[in-house]
Amino acid sequence: MLNLICSKSIFLNSVKLTGERVADHLSFMAAFLIERTGRLVQLQVFYVTMQIIRIIWNFHENDEEIDTN
Repeated sequence: MLNLICSKSIFLNSVKLTGERVADHLSFMAAFLIERTGRLVQLQVFYVTMQIIRIIWNFHENDEEIDTN
């Protein structure tokens, strides 16, 4: 049982870290593309970033619901 809890904790931390890396990468891409193409790309990258955050947030909310049951 303890092994399962540790594995789950490591997995959730890796998901969080992956999300942070994706956000950092998207921020860098946005800064580069805004310089090149302007506001339209900025809005598109912002939309994609929000979608990724929403997916990660929903994943963590669903995981917390499973823990309470």
